[in-house]
Amino acid sequence: MDASGKKAAGAFDSRFSCYQNASIAIAQDTWLKLEWASKWYDPLSELDIVTDHQFTAAMAGYYAFKASFNVTPMADNTSIQLRFKVNGQTENKGGGAATAFASHAEGWTYVQASIEVYLTAGQIVFVEGYQSDAGIKTYAARIMHWSGHRFA
Repeated sequence: MDASGKKAAGAFDSRFSCYQNASIAIAQDTWLKLEWASKWYDPLSELDIVTDHQFTAAMAGYYAFKASFNVTPMADNTSIQLRFKVNGQTENKGGGAATAFASHAEGWTYVQASIEVYLTAGQIVFVEGYQSDAGIKTYAARIMHWSGHRFA
């Protein structure tokens, strides 16, 4: 219990899962900070889906993050990419970035990435997406997902 009589946050209460329930468009050769519309859970309210669309660690520890999305059909030999930023810097530990290459222009192209990283209290994490196909591509509604949890 904390001083107010509430249950103190446990080490593993730091966790969240969210998704986007509307399509998002991204221009060619542009990195876009992905926005999240709804949460399944976030017991410590560490994920802001209203203003900054980022996770802010409430406590220091090791965290695992995973994100994925689909994009509308793309031309041959084009790509979509996904990366994590920690305090604004691209994070590559434990994977950190992923690229999916379109092999044909039919169907959807899927990409997912994951990282494990040590965060101190107050550090932020967010997700960016990129696509190299001509024009504007749309990230699919309800197929964008991001989750994270403290594991040590």
